Amino acid sequence: MQFTTHTGEIVTGDRLCRAFETVANFWAENARSVRSEDAYAQHVTEAEKDEYMNCQLEQAERIRTGEEPMGFWLWQRVNAELTGECIPLFSSQKRLETQHDHQHRPRNGRKSQFHCSQLRERNRP
Repeated sequence: MQFTTHTGEIVTGDRLCRAFETVANFWAENARSVRSEDAYAQHVTEAEKDEYMNCQLEQAERIRTGEEPMGFWLWQRVNAELTGECIPLFSSQKRLETQHDHQHRPRNGRKSQFHCSQLRERNRP
């Protein structure tokens, strides 16, 4: 796998793996923090809170292994880890597309969502 930063640098190998690892660790820690510290609405059950956290932890593992689709939010976090710069969505610095962007799709062929399919189905009107 390779990654192209906003500066045009192509990153591979251990440096890229460490960046993905750092982002995955952040994502997992954030999921645990939200579960333990966030004031959920009264109607949200403990089971639903746990399910949401588990979905986020699964996503962290997909980030760690490189299986999570490279959407802007993931590119932005990995880019920031590699360069120390956080590039906003609407920036004068053009994001360079990589071959990885076009080839990397989830196994089920659908775009990744922040919630598991069960959460999406349950919350539909």
